Amino acid sequence: MDAAATDAVGALSRSRDSYPGHSDPGSAQKLIEAQITYIETLRELVANALEGDNVVTAEEKEEVLAAMKERYPDYKTSLLLPSILAQGVDGVAEEMGGSVVSDKGSDT
Repeated sequence: MDAAATDAVGALSRSRDSYPGHSDPGSAQKLIEAQITYIETLRELVANALEGDNVVTAEEKEEVLAAMKERYPDYKTSLLLPSILAQGVDGVAEEMGGSVVSDKGSDT
């Protein structure tokens, strides 16, 4: 995990309140743990897509998005605003030193 993700996960771990926007309210600790797992899952899927060429192709990006939707079917923000999750893939790829290539072959 890189420094930015480590900082975010560390901040969540120390937090007493969390409003991740993905599910109904509940225990702060459960929400924080769920958010950490969500971030780690996204990072793992993006890292797998970057393997070999340090690029997430349009097809790989769609696979990451589908896997996240399958693993987190009740996360309302991701389902109602799918562009947020797609932007998350782009941001994580960039944090990891990679890039995302659109359908047209240009970097995004």
